[in-house]
Amino acid sequence: MPEPVLVATAASAPEAEILCSILQAEGLAFFTECPDGFASVFGGIGGQTEVYVAAADEQKALELLEEYSSADFEISEEELAALAEASAPEEDDIS
Repeated sequence: MPEPVLVATAASAPEAEILCSILQAEGLAFFTECPDGFASVFGGIGGQTEVYVAAADEQKALELLEEYSSADFEISEEELAALAEASAPEEDDIS
């Protein structure tokens, strides 16, 4: 990805999943990074996550994410937990 630029910083992995799904739905390439390493050490369950896109997609990404952040809706703790569970890697069945 040429010239990545930071477009959002999510407070949690579920929030990052939501932001990334918005970008993905519009066909924008992105990548995430956990600057503090907390999320990567604990399976993506906590810590800040930075979301980057190519510089050429920055304006569109910011507009999409602004629409999301200004939307008049709330996500319940249960919905966030379900998103986190769905994004967690599956454990191998050893039985």
